[in-house]
This record gives sequence, C-alpha cells and structure tokens, in this order.
Amino acid sequence: MKACIFITIFFLLWQTLPASATLSITEEKKLGERFFAEVKSQLPLIDDPIINNYINELGQNLINQLPSRPFDYHFYVIDDPTLNAFAGPGGYIFIYRGLFLIFENEDELAGVIAHECGHVICRHIANRIESSKKLNIATLLGILAGSVLARSPEATEAIATTAIAAGMTLSLSYSREDEEQADRTGLRLVLGAGYDGRGTVTAFKKLARWGLESGGKIPPYLLTHPAISSRITYIEQALSSMSYNKRPRDQTRFKIAYARLKAIYTDVDSAYSFFSASIRRNPNDFMNYYGLGLCASRKRSWQIALSNFKKALSLRPHEPLILRELGICHFYLNQFSLAISTLEKVPKDAESLFYLGRAYQERGLIDKAISSWKRCVRINPSYSMGYYYLARAYANLASSNNSNPERAWSHYYLGKYFRLKGKIPQADYHFKKALLLTKDKYLKDKLRRVLGER
Repeated sequence: MKACIFITIFFLLWQTLPASATLSITEEKKLGERFFAEVKSQLPLIDDPIINNYINELGQNLINQLPSRPFDYHFYVIDDPTLNAFAGPGGYIFIYRGLFLIFENEDELAGVIAHECGHVICRHIANRIESSKKLNIATLLGILAGSVLARSPEATEAIATTAIAAGMTLSLSYSREDEEQADRTGLRLVLGAGYDGRGTVTAFKKLARWGLESGGKIPPYLLTHPAISSRITYIEQALSSMSYNKRPRDQTRFKIAYARLKAIYTDVDSAYSFFSASIRRNPNDFMNYYGLGLCASRKRSWQIALSNFKKALSLRPHEPLILRELGICHFYLNQFSLAISTLEKVPKDAESLFYLGRAYQERGLIDKAISSWKRCVRINPSYSMGYYYLARAYANLASSNNSNPERAWSHYYLGKYFRLKGKIPQADYHFKKALLLTKDKYLKDKLRRVLGER
C-alpha cells in the first residue's frame, strides 16, 4: 500500500514536468502545490493553531533573512514519531513530531529547519526532480521513499535496500556538496535571525548520538542527509571563524509547542509520566505543569487540569496561551464568569471565541454570545479544527436565532471540516444539506463549486 502511494505521488509530479532542460521557478511552484496536496492526503499533519502558528513564525523569521524569495514558504509538523524532516519543491518544509521532540530549545529546531530551507534556496530539490525525468519509475520510487515519505526507519531501509540492489544508491540521498551548501546557507539564516549557531551543532550531534545508541538503526533523517560527522566538524569550524550577534531568545513559544506536541499527540499516560518526572528534576519550569494540564484535559479531568494550569501561570504570569487553556477549564467546570474574564484576555482563535460565546450563552448574555460567534466565523481557518469550531458556532447562532441561514452555514463549515479530514462522504452530505437549506445565492454558488471540484 505504502509503495503504491509513493509511486502515485511521484508519478503525478513526474508527469507535470516540462520538456525543457531546467525547471523554472513557476514550474517548481506548481509542482510544490501538487506535491503538498498529495503529502497532505497521505501524511497526518498536525492540526493545532498554536503549533502551526509557532512553526510558521519560526520559519518565516529564518526566511526573512533572504534579500528576496521566489516562493512563499510554508512550514508543517507531521504527527509521526519518526526522526525525520524534509523539504518539498516550491518551499514546503516538513518536520516530524519525533524529531521536534528530541530538541531542547528553539536554536536546535531552527538549525534543522534552516538546513531544509537551504535545500530549497539552493534549488537542490528542483535539480533532483529535473534529473529524475531521466530515470525509471522504480528509481523515482526509491528517491521519494528514501528522501520524503517513508514513515518509519523499517520502511525506509526496506525500500532503500531495494533501490541499492537496483544500483540506485546515489539517488537516495543528497550529495555531500548539496549538504554542505545547505548547511552553510542554513547557518547564514540562523545567525542572521539571531539564533545561537551552536544549536545547529547540538541538533546534529543528537541525531548522530541517537544513531549510535539505537542498536544500529539509522534515523531516516541520516539516511537522506549523509556524512553528519564531517558536517558537524565544518559547521563548528565555520562558527569559530565567524562573528555574529546572538540575541537573547525567549523559549516560551518553543516550550508551549513542545508541551502540546508531547501532551496531545503522544500516548497520554507516557506524556503524563514524562512531565511528572520533569517536575521532580525542575519544579520551576512552567512547561511541565502546562503539559500535565493538557494531559488532564485530554482525560477530561478538568479540576486537575485547572490546578496545573494555575501552577504554570504562577511561574509564567499573564501568558495568554496558558490563560486560554485555563478559560476552557473554567467553562467545563461551569465557572462561566471566570471563563469569560479569562478568555477575554487571550488570542482570539476559533476555539477560544467559540468557548467565550458558550460561556456568555450560559450566563444569559445572548447578544454577547452571538457577537463572539460572529467573530469566530469571520476567522479564516487554515486547519480543520477551525472549521469544526466555525460549524459549531453557526449551529449555536442557529439555535439562538432559530435561523435557517445559520444552519446552512453550519452544514457548510462541517463539510469543510470533513473534507480537510479526508472524509469525503460526510463532507458531501453536509454540503448537500446546506444547499437544500440555503436561499443565499452567494452560499449556493460556493456549494456548487465545492461539490463540483471532484
């Protein structure tokens, strides 16, 4: 099954390549869009506004060091424990949850993200795609599986072995020259953005150490990014001869993203044990209490969650992303006035606005509830859970107003939610239900277009 996925994705990309000798920027952009659509349909991208915003802010901070950019760069976290990261054509950068979670600070994470950006900036991916036009499908499969979509070390090694048997060893990894160029380009981005360049070194050392300590299993990242020992050496030498201004780096956003990845996207009991042990080692790090609170929220143990979020807030006063979780806890504990006063202070994403509206509703403040939900539905979500909360907001608007137009919009956003989740029959059901309910020409046109897309 996995092999079929790899063949399909690369064959689709391969078919779109022009006959010209060099892949243009415009052609690479189109390939990138096609590539992303296929990756999104096959790999579980993290669906969390806080993590998504964080990784994109970090990535854009790095890319802003370029004098100009031919692409709009996009950054994603894949919900998978594999130690891997990769760049696709057209500026699409992906890091796996497993790799993110071996890092201890933002400097290390920035080093790996910058390296992947370096491959895009130096056109290594475009060049490899261009050269792949001269190869057969089996070779294309080996390249793709080895460098992009393999979801486990075992899968990568199995496909790589087949490729090697067919004489494709050199096609499975970037060349040493490519790696050095991406390293040096990434290092310039890291230093220009004010990160500590030593973070790149410690990130690579952790990957090398993991390979040594794992009984011979090579992390997928090292299968496609070879010669890491020599790369560590010349990066250290480059840093020793360079002068740069390292700016103080607040690690709060990194810690919050880390805690969310660990608490929400890994086994909840293992995550709970991890944060509990971390508290014993360092009782003054807010991240550990924040993580415990998230674990308790997953188990719907709202009082325990509230206690931990309060402790996290005492160590990191006024942090809005902790207040956000605290406000949701207050709502589920029927402490609606506290939920309102807390959620009014936090960044207004779809989820926080939805719960703020619900808290107003419970207090009988219907006009304020409707206002909050209308603010919620004006948000243009880039993640499926955003559509989920928009749908629920419209459903609440409908129940508050007894309004069929709001019900139609609720079904529309539920359709968008299910489509992003890849659940097409459920999506089409809600789109058709919306079309049946609505008299709004604008919404009818949107629904006819979305139903006609497939």
